[in-house]
Amino acid sequence: MKSCFSEQKNIRNRFFFVFGNTNDCFCGNNLITMDLKYSLNKHLKDCGYKRIVFYGKDEKIHFYDDESFNLMRKTQEKPEAKPAKKPSMLLKGPLKSRMGPPAVESSDKPADAKIANDLHFGGMTEVDAFNWIDKCMHDKNIKTAVVITNADDFITSFSDDKVKMQVLNSFNEYYGLRHENLNIMLLISYIYIYIDR
Repeated sequence: MKSCFSEQKNIRNRFFFVFGNTNDCFCGNNLITMDLKYSLNKHLKDCGYKRIVFYGKDEKIHFYDDESFNLMRKTQEKPEAKPAKKPSMLLKGPLKSRMGPPAVESSDKPADAKIANDLHFGGMTEVDAFNWIDKCMHDKNIKTAVVITNADDFITSFSDDKVKMQVLNSFNEYYGLRHENLNIMLLISYIYIYIDR
């Protein structure tokens, strides 16, 4: 990947498609193998994008670098949000009044579902995730790239037809964003090539 998405020839484009055998691994100049998502993250960082947001059907919003995660966390803070309730130190059962440590929730996610040292926001629906993507695309203060990791399943992941229309209308709206907004969206499509021998 020699060119940047923000070069003059691409300045009017808001959407980019990456397709082919996207499950392949790549070996960089440092001889470290990376999959396409890590390679894209590095390339987008080299192109000056500060916040790189990945969206997957299972992982929802996730990141491959700390800066992107922290910038999204700052965006996530809402003034109307209520503080989280602290877990009770009281144990349940016949000895209710005894103090003890709060129960620790076990993670139901398999180890391979964890993204880059847990740099992801869990517990959100597809609609919540898209609302954050929409907010990022409109935020012209932080140069952002949104990467949809499976474009083939993206629109079908929304079960409600009204939500599908909202997503498609938002995509149309992104084309009309002003030139000072340099945010882009990349859509990855897994196209398998079968050779008949």
